[in-house]
Amino acid sequence: HVNEPWHLVSLDEEFRKSKLDAVADFDAYLRLEERLFQELRAKVYAPSTSSRFDFNRYRTGSRSDPLGFPVNWNKTFELPVANPQGGVLMLHGLTDSPYSVRSLAEKMHGQGFWVVGLRLPGHGTIPAELLDVHWQDWAAAVRIGARRVREQVGADVPVYIFGYSNGAALAVEYAISALEGEPVPRIKGLVLISPALRLQPTAILAKFQLGLAFLPGLGKLAWESIAPEYDPYKYNSFPVNAGEQTYRLALNVKERLEKMARNNRLSSFPKTIAFQSVVDTTVEAEGVMDDFLIHLPVQTNTLVLYDVNQLINDKGLLANDGGHVKARLAGKVLPFAVELVTNMTPNQNDLRVVLRKAQQTSTSWEQIPYAWPLGICSLSHVALPFPPDDPIYGTSPLGGSGRVRLGNINIKGEKNVFAIPEKNVLRLRYNPFYTQMENRVLRFMGLANDE
Repeated sequence: HVNEPWHLVSLDEEFRKSKLDAVADFDAYLRLEERLFQELRAKVYAPSTSSRFDFNRYRTGSRSDPLGFPVNWNKTFELPVANPQGGVLMLHGLTDSPYSVRSLAEKMHGQGFWVVGLRLPGHGTIPAELLDVHWQDWAAAVRIGARRVREQVGADVPVYIFGYSNGAALAVEYAISALEGEPVPRIKGLVLISPALRLQPTAILAKFQLGLAFLPGLGKLAWESIAPEYDPYKYNSFPVNAGEQTYRLALNVKERLEKMARNNRLSSFPKTIAFQSVVDTTVEAEGVMDDFLIHLPVQTNTLVLYDVNQLINDKGLLANDGGHVKARLAGKVLPFAVELVTNMTPNQNDLRVVLRKAQQTSTSWEQIPYAWPLGICSLSHVALPFPPDDPIYGTSPLGGSGRVRLGNINIKGEKNVFAIPEKNVLRLRYNPFYTQMENRVLRFMGLANDE
């Protein structure tokens, strides 16, 4: 029911593009954000109780209360370094928080990079803040973050943008705007993880549904789903407007890219590497190929695809094996390189990377020291940016004291007994091949060559 404060409250201190005159730089953005989290505590949080389901992130002291953790990764973070080798702006996904880019951020910081993990407007607080946000608010915040990174590293070192899901679409939008002549800091490259560049065209229905939501008694229509908020770093309830804004952002990016491609204006587009599972129920995996990489300069970009596990005992149990995505690549000459991470045959568990260079149809392969963990059939949209040892979404089982652990819940019983929805328990929340992805990012940036 839409009767909880996190579904109803409006927070006055959230950033919007309309506040740019008052919030013109990163320090002002942080000051506003600090007031926002003070407002959140005052308006939404309640004392923890001994209720049966005391994993509510909005109850002070519960096991899911991010305000009680040593670091609240829902907030914007900055990892400074002396004599930076470069800079990275990290952009999280929809309904997400900067926590989703924490591991990669810390790795880049260890490589001597100045890192900013930006909290995008409407995120990290309450799901109701996504009821009236617009993608232009997110894009305005990205400009603030990019300027901060460039100011801190200087003019002569490279700056990259890492984007996960919706953050990847925002990274591409930023790069397009720079090529169109907007006076923003230039970047050297993009690292995109599960990029939200093609979604189902539900915006018209969403707009109709949102219009009805303002009628008395129909407020629930503003929500695609309403669920318990037990995840400390990601909303479980999903406002219709959030999906509509991501759809509008992806459509805007697609239309502008196609126009620039027709006018031959993409020759200076930053080099890009994208990581995508061949099965993904959040975005259409083909979108990164057909709506994005196909338009970019030849021989500067790479798509890394993660196949399903070929050792699945009964493929008939799979409604989607990613074959349609791989079929789009077969035998075609493409302007980008493709790397398929796969165990190739039902008799092989060890992983290989099948390599195909840009403008070629022939392939080669190299073995890598990874194998599918027992019982895992594929990656998921939400899995890629999290390592197996992530304290929230990794392999630690549910139970014990301290933080909630959501990545390796393995409990069976009667349906509708477990407080967490069964579909969320089934979905993989961490990437068993995370270090492969991390090392591939470093190689893309010229920082490492080893697996």
